[in-house]
Amino acid sequence: MRCLMMLLLTAISFFVAFGDGKSTKEIRGGGSPPGGPYGHPHLCENTTPIPTRAEIIANASYLFGWEATGAAASAEIIDYYCALPTSATKVLALTGLQIELAREAACAANSSTNPVCPCVPLVNGMMDKYISAIFMGQILNTCSAADRCTSKSCWGVLCAGLNADLLSQVRIDGDAVVETVCGFAGMPAGGYGHAHEWSGPSPVDEVLKSYIVGNATRLYGLQSLLVLSSEERQGACAIFDEAYWDLNVAIGFDPAVEKGIMCAYPDELPPFQELMDLILDAVNNIYISEMLAVSKAPWWKRALCHVVSEESLEAGGLHGDVVRDAFCED
Repeated sequence: MRCLMMLLLTAISFFVAFGDGKSTKEIRGGGSPPGGPYGHPHLCENTTPIPTRAEIIANASYLFGWEATGAAASAEIIDYYCALPTSATKVLALTGLQIELAREAACAANSSTNPVCPCVPLVNGMMDKYISAIFMGQILNTCSAADRCTSKSCWGVLCAGLNADLLSQVRIDGDAVVETVCGFAGMPAGGYGHAHEWSGPSPVDEVLKSYIVGNATRLYGLQSLLVLSSEERQGACAIFDEAYWDLNVAIGFDPAVEKGIMCAYPDELPPFQELMDLILDAVNNIYISEMLAVSKAPWWKRALCHVVSEESLEAGGLHGDVVRDAFCED
């Protein structure tokens, strides 16, 4: 009788997540999530708070400060970001970033307090920390937060498909993410996919990784444009020598992308809204590429198409329709 009930629960879970009468293999583009009900009944009692948009932005603000520190070619540039002028902070604040947090990060490596900086190991560690925190906030806003009971199939898909090793290869704390997501699903870390071929160590897709790096660099470069005068932009373009190029590589940026941005606007910037659209495109593209890169499950992309919540993604600072459409593309 117990086995019969488990099978019934499994069937119901699959119908809720993908139910339009098609086979799970057809819908997911090959294979299906591993067996077992997607969620635990006690999930509805889970009161762990979902990170707010403000918390995600706070982490993005810290990240920008540490990126500015790591990409700085001299202590003078770090000092500049530590004491951003009012004109720069007003413009940057319009993007949503919290200036005092960005300053706090840059000031931690200020030449007066830490003369050994630029300090790549410190910067990389802090960048990894905030990249992980941003991703954690975004993925926890991927499933519907309106009713956690109806989100069981979504959390279960994420838990079963996420690969901690792949997450770590794109600068995300894989163990922490998998443990947290599976906690929302009421499942053990790794879900019921721990014995499957997609759950073990595996090299990340290099094309997707390059998209992540390129868009992360583009995001930083576009944000930087907003705090630099035309003379400072021209100076940043001019100093892209071998040392500055290597420094960008060392912190995980694509120096060709950053140089292209810094040298593209020597005089006047495009209209603010145009820059904001480019910034938001980069934010969306980073998350889309991360999500596609962190699982080898054959059903992953199609499953995401069916379970993500556009409304919740919007609450996490993303364009929900853009993200979902990317997952639903053939």
